[in-house]
Amino acid sequence: MAALMTNDMILWGRDFSLPVYYECDTDQDVLDIQKEAKDALLASWDTVEGSKEAIENYCLERDSDQIESPVTNIFRYVIPTSIVVLRSDDARKAALMCNYRFDPEHGLAAVFENEKLTAVVPQDEL
Repeated sequence: MAALMTNDMILWGRDFSLPVYYECDTDQDVLDIQKEAKDALLASWDTVEGSKEAIENYCLERDSDQIESPVTNIFRYVIPTSIVVLRSDDARKAALMCNYRFDPEHGLAAVFENEKLTAVVPQDEL
């Protein structure tokens, strides 16, 4: 995966410069649906903005003994790092990749399909 570009955007009240990556092997071309997925997700950024509650719930379910409830500052636990446009033939799929304080090896990913949040999972489950 190589970075396509970096997008400067505001997420959960903070400025971020998030690189966008396309999931594909070096011998594969980026699919048209992947380009559409990137454009559609960036055009509906409010969907990504709205993922904060689901990410907070994910953190509380996994590590409630170490996290204040309610979460007053998500950035104490989660830092967005990039957007990965997933390879799919039948849906526009992308993930907001984040570092996660209590799982530094795997982080977490908020997964979007056709611009709807479908899951928050460790990145290795993508």
